Amino acid sequence: MSCCAGVGQGHRVLDVATGIGEPALTAAGIVGAEGEIVGTDLSPRMIDIARRRAANQGIFNATFHVSDADLG
Repeated sequence: MSCCAGVGQGHRVLDVATGIGEPALTAAGIVGAEGEIVGTDLSPRMIDIARRRAANQGIFNATFHVSDADLG
C-alpha cells in the first residue's frame, strides 16, 4: 500500500498531527498485530475522534495522545 511511506509488517510508527487518525488507522492495518501506531495531535477533540474511530474499526494496535509537536 503506497499511503504510508514504506511502513511494513511489525513496524512502529509515530503519526504527528494525526487529526482524526489518518494515516495512523490505515498504517495500523499494515503493521499488523506485531506493529504499533502512536498518533499525536494538539487538539483533544481530534484525538477523541481518532480514538472512537479506532474502537469502531476494532483497531487495537493504535493509541492516540494529545501532544504539542513544538520542541521549542
